[in-house]
Amino acid sequence: MPYPMSHFYIAENILAGKGLAVNNAPQFYLGTLGPDAVHFRKDYSRAQKRVSHIYDNLDRGNLEVFAGNWIKNVENFYTGNKSNIDRDFLLGYCIHLMADIYNYIYIWTPFKLAYGRENDKLYQADGLSTDLEIYQKENYESKLFPILEKSEPFDFINLISKNEMAELKNNILNVQYRDKQEVNTKTNKFMIYEKLMEWNNKALQFIIDEFSGLKEFTHD
Repeated sequence: MPYPMSHFYIAENILAGKGLAVNNAPQFYLGTLGPDAVHFRKDYSRAQKRVSHIYDNLDRGNLEVFAGNWIKNVENFYTGNKSNIDRDFLLGYCIHLMADIYNYIYIWTPFKLAYGRENDKLYQADGLSTDLEIYQKENYESKLFPILEKSEPFDFINLISKNEMAELKNNILNVQYRDKQEVNTKTNKFMIYEKLMEWNNKALQFIIDEFSGLKEFTHD
């Protein structure tokens, strides 16, 4: 699945390109990271991620069917909750999930089929380094981190706790990207900066296309 700065890039450009009426940008950007706060759960398991990412009820036997049903889950999740909770956070949360769906269909599954699981660690290392290069090239420390700093973690339905969200936020702002040397991914084996940005822009368009007919996805 995409790393944090890809989620930031996609969300930032959807917000700018679609002109979405987000009232609270800090909560929106916290939402774009929100599903992955499950990784900070003390008893974390893959099964819990299937719940936080809204596909725990789906059969993954057929890629096309699974992806289509996952998209429907996200749409229903948004429309079913937009009146009850912070819609800016929810909007970001659903954009994150859609980026994950694109990644699963067009990046992660083809990689597994082409290279097998024995190259997972190299793929993940490439992902982390390209994520860091996005952070550095997009200047997110000065552009988006001050916005995220103003966000307020909270208990999100029964999916993510306030503490998990706070740990994720702290990790992004103060740990994962701090004091890192400038990175260049041109020698990476599986993923380089330019290719990842190409994928991110395709994911961006994928999300816009999928939600173009969903009136409830934008603010009234």
